[in-house]
Amino acid sequence: KAKDGHVYVALTNLDPDKPASVSTAVAGLSPTAVSGRILTAQAITARNTFESPDSVTPKAFTGARIEGGALKVELPAKSVVMLQLE
Repeated sequence: KAKDGHVYVALTNLDPDKPASVSTAVAGLSPTAVSGRILTAQAITARNTFESPDSVTPKAFTGARIEGGALKVELPAKSVVMLQLE
């Protein structure tokens, strides 16, 4: 738990083609909401360059929810997601 009272969770899906479903209990916590940011691109080899500095940028992520006291996440292929549990 961070000093601000939130719990932060980072998840990665290394598969370039298939999404992943993740479900985990959050024992000892009683989160009521989850929000997040995602980092992904069309190609797994995408990168920012001086010519194209915004090829890969963080965006809002809505594929996570709290259900029955568990964190449930649908991770897109080739993505990194940072979640904030409240």
